[in-house]
Amino acid sequence: MRKITALFLLTALVAIGAGCGDDDDSGSAGDNVLTFIEDEYSYEIDGDVDAGTVTFDVDNVGDEFHMVGVCKLKSGKTVGDLQTAAQSEDESAFAEICFEESPIDGLGGGSTPGSRYQVTATGIEAGKYAAICFLPDKDGKPHFLRGMIKGFEVGEGEEDAEIEGDVTYTATKDKLSGPKELDAGETTFKYVPGGGFDEFLILKLKDGKTADDVDAFFDAMDEGAFYTDAESPVDYLYFAFNDSEPRSFTVDLTPGKWAISGTNSDSDEESPDPDEDPHVIQFTVS
Repeated sequence: MRKITALFLLTALVAIGAGCGDDDDSGSAGDNVLTFIEDEYSYEIDGDVDAGTVTFDVDNVGDEFHMVGVCKLKSGKTVGDLQTAAQSEDESAFAEICFEESPIDGLGGGSTPGSRYQVTATGIEAGKYAAICFLPDKDGKPHFLRGMIKGFEVGEGEEDAEIEGDVTYTATKDKLSGPKELDAGETTFKYVPGGGFDEFLILKLKDGKTADDVDAFFDAMDEGAFYTDAESPVDYLYFAFNDSEPRSFTVDLTPGKWAISGTNSDSDEESPDPDEDPHVIQFTVS
């Protein structure tokens, strides 16, 4: 199942230059929220946010996978400069436009059509940014070339609120730990990374589908275009770009079989069978 994360991470690296088991905490996005509406092929971005703890509220209303890749623009650089760099297909050009390893990278992510989520992270810096989608359309054309690139700004501030959640999943290099049964409804996950090459993935399997079906589907994508003729085996999928700090993620859980994946270690060994992968927890929502 970690093949999924590799697929989304490939696009992300280009973009950035690079209830059972409930906890006592209750998650909230707060009021420092930036909303994103994703469609074919545009972003609507609304809200005023200040540096510190920031939430992205992302709603993919389109019919395709979309992503929010985030670039913190260097002084004097513009969204137009970023678009020129992206069109050049020269990865080194991004180093002239974007800061690498900005804390806001942890708010980037990709999701299935028709899905909505909120993701919150701390330490977000003031400055000018751009959102950009590098995923391709059915003809292989990157979404940013069709208009899916837009600037936004984070104002001055220094308030960092603690990351909280209704449930907590904690990653180490060796495994992911957390509950295996959850109640349906809006749920905030607190994800605590464990070092190494950290990333976060949550998905819901369609009825009758298995983790092997997911791997096969994304293997087919790896071998050809992003889109395949096969029916997607997932009803919901959200992928968060790698980050070293805790973050929270809020989603409306519907009954069925879900899975969450934590750290993808630095090991070069081939991923084990998803049913035996210690970095993957398959959980039931009822």
